[in-house]
Amino acid sequence: MSTKFDGTGPFRWRVPRWAVLLALAAVGPPATASCWRDSGVTALAKSIAPNFPAAARRLPDVVVCEDRDFPPGIGGTFSAYENGATVIRVPVWQTGPQGGLDATLAHELAHAEAHQQGLSNEPFGGHGVGFFAALLKAGWQQEAERVAKIIVGADRALAAAREVLDGQRLADAGEGSDDGGSIRLVCSKVPRLQSVTLPSGRVVTRSVGELVCRTMSE
Repeated sequence: MSTKFDGTGPFRWRVPRWAVLLALAAVGPPATASCWRDSGVTALAKSIAPNFPAAARRLPDVVVCEDRDFPPGIGGTFSAYENGATVIRVPVWQTGPQGGLDATLAHELAHAEAHQQGLSNEPFGGHGVGFFAALLKAGWQQEAERVAKIIVGADRALAAAREVLDGQRLADAGEGSDDGGSIRLVCSKVPRLQSVTLPSGRVVTRSVGELVCRTMSE
């Protein structure tokens, strides 16, 4: 059995599957994935990357993988490994007319940007303040708003990211802190009581952690 690896130009060559898996293992993708590099997808990622400066300095490996390697509704993933390698994967369907490849690559590059800034464990499945700030700074506001609508709680991270960026713009204009210092974000989880009504009619109260962020001058 063989899998495909694309070369330059319109032609592709085939190599033994064990050779592909061995090559992919060097950068960390799962051995079960059937992935290959696509010159067009890589070129698009490189054209988007300059708006994500930290990610652009260490551009992740970008590969296309078979649709079966992704859960339903997942249009791309970003992974980081202990050896320092980072990989962006997109399913084949994203490269077709029904896909949104540019927005997907921007989304994953925002994850890469947050990772390179040391924000690898953000809340909401990695869609925290660092992720949203990266998207907004790069000009992908529509993608940021889309994510905030579909992930519970992420709208708070988006609002906090906007607050941080507004504070940075004020500081850059000399209207921030009195000493002209920088603005940094401080986030913490605050316990909050939440009541849930069960189908039986019984009301259960539980404590949940709500993410609260504020800006501070340095």
